[in-house]
Amino acid sequence: MITLHQRNEPVSEDFQNREQMKKELYFQAIAKYITGLILVMILLFLPAWTLSYWQAWLFLGLLFVPMLIVGVILMIYNPDLLRKRLDAKEKEGEQKTVVVMSGILFVSVFVIAGFNYRYQWCLLSNGLVVAAAIAFLVVMSCMLR
Repeated sequence: MITLHQRNEPVSEDFQNREQMKKELYFQAIAKYITGLILVMILLFLPAWTLSYWQAWLFLGLLFVPMLIVGVILMIYNPDLLRKRLDAKEKEGEQKTVVVMSGILFVSVFVIAGFNYRYQWCLLSNGLVVAAAIAFLVVMSCMLR
């Protein structure tokens, strides 16, 4: 079946299918991004029991702003790679174990950081936190060159 595009040009089914797949990829990428952002926010702010945890907000910015930029770049220039990254599932048993263990570590680090802020187990100076953030940004900008 061939339909007409806005300029009365014929559009093939293959083109329509690719456009539909692209839309699905957009929605999948946005949904995973928002889900990840909300999950990390919950893992950080719930144990801290406050939203005035500025170090967590700084971390969220350092993590999720570059993630958004890379996602947009991949969507524009290499949607196949983005699709591959979004659908990454391990098939080997050993790799599945590594992924599960990494997930447990991932969750526990954020929860411990939130509790650390709440109970002030280990305090870092604000200057050290800002210096680390600046160092991270410098390294990231060097990697993008």
